[in-house]
Amino acid sequence: MDDRDSIIRGPRRSWIPQGLLAMYGVALLLIAYWPSPVDAVGAQTIDTALLWLHDNGGLAWINYALIESLSNVALFLPFGLLVAASLPLQWKWLAVPAGIAISILFEVGQGLFLPDRVSTSQDVLANGFGAALGVVIVYAWLQRKRTTQPRPY
Repeated sequence: MDDRDSIIRGPRRSWIPQGLLAMYGVALLLIAYWPSPVDAVGAQTIDTALLWLHDNGGLAWINYALIESLSNVALFLPFGLLVAASLPLQWKWLAVPAGIAISILFEVGQGLFLPDRVSTSQDVLANGFGAALGVVIVYAWLQRKRTTQPRPY
């Protein structure tokens, strides 16, 4: 792998994103398979904040469903970023279908084994979009590095 194709330079460049990915993966598994909805504790606070926002002339289109979808995007953005950062240049794009596949596995598992959790295709779409954004960030970073570093001849 050429140094210009890596997010991190030097001898540690391969294990840093992989180590972060392993830690993130554990957190993601805990979130995905927690027995109760992960937003159960904060749902009332979010509802109260939205009610206050709407009562005080706030943007009416901001609702709980939007916040939940954006949370799913934010949850899987690091997945796309870390998986893409761990792969060689020609394979970085695989982080997107991997994110979608992992999301499908999570949603199916929630639907089969966690009666208090809600499994939806909207979550899969939001998670896939988050993974795709992470990959785009990696490609943008690499493009920036390529255009700012002189090529050795």
